[in-house]
Amino acid sequence: MNQDIELAYPDQNYREVERMFHELVPNAINEFGETSQYARLFKYLAPRIRESAEKDQLSGVAFDDRLREAEQVIDDLAIALQANVEEPALGAIWSPPGLDQLQFGGEELNSHGWRGASPVDTSLLEKATAAYLERPWMQLNYLDWCVLNGYIVDDLARLGGGIRSPEPAGRVDWSYLFSSGDVPKQIFWQTAFGVSKFLIRWLLMPFAIAAIYYLESREVGIWMAALYTVYLVVHLAFAPTGGSNRNALLKFLDSRKRLDDLTRIYRNSSADVIHPSRLRDLIDSAVAGGAVFKPAVYSILDRAIARDPNVLAIEDVS
Repeated sequence: MNQDIELAYPDQNYREVERMFHELVPNAINEFGETSQYARLFKYLAPRIRESAEKDQLSGVAFDDRLREAEQVIDDLAIALQANVEEPALGAIWSPPGLDQLQFGGEELNSHGWRGASPVDTSLLEKATAAYLERPWMQLNYLDWCVLNGYIVDDLARLGGGIRSPEPAGRVDWSYLFSSGDVPKQIFWQTAFGVSKFLIRWLLMPFAIAAIYYLESREVGIWMAALYTVYLVVHLAFAPTGGSNRNALLKFLDSRKRLDDLTRIYRNSSADVIHPSRLRDLIDSAVAGGAVFKPAVYSILDRAIARDPNVLAIEDVS
């Protein structure tokens, strides 16, 4: 195809090269006869690449190569962002889950349609993002948003799933099962189960043994008291210490705070117009609280702030 372009358009007719490219954009029409995200994206991106080609005085072949490079990078981004999605939408680059979809964790296919802890494969995303950042002529606010949102969704999904894991320390967490992963409900059930266990172990069982001793059979009561004493000794010998419980609670509360920080970041990075300086401040605050973000997040944000510290308007390709 490149040779045909070079022969047919020796004067670097960029617009004709661009027209031919649009005709061959994959997934241009989805199963419903609608224009795909790919096609709508290149309506914004192709003119920018054409301007960069004109500025660099590229040949028609070189301009076509640049379009093809962009296509490959976007393919890689889409694959990384939806790597664990069970049935990604045809022609879609990124369809981020909502906060309600990020409330649940787990390693199996969950109710949101992805496998594992996150819909995103961050190792693939790092490679695709590096290729994107190496090509400044590809810069598009929508692609910036895809990268930012992809990393934030991954962090949010993994941290949320870690907090609400149904089997911490190899034991079934009944508070998780009763709350369906909802953190406030999980805290309620953890408290209720803790109070119930205390009452049963230290009040109800001694009361039942005393009742049997005085009202039914002293011999049976003595045997039950002996067994209960053995149980208490074993329990106190192998149960977690108070310090361990406090550490576990502090760890849970710390993770919960980081989850709240990530939720604020997610909300501020999911609008059609983002305030990049505000988003950077939220990220810096989360980092001070223990969160860790990929270097690409800072690269994207700092580049956006250099262009306009107050506005990052996302092109509509949905």
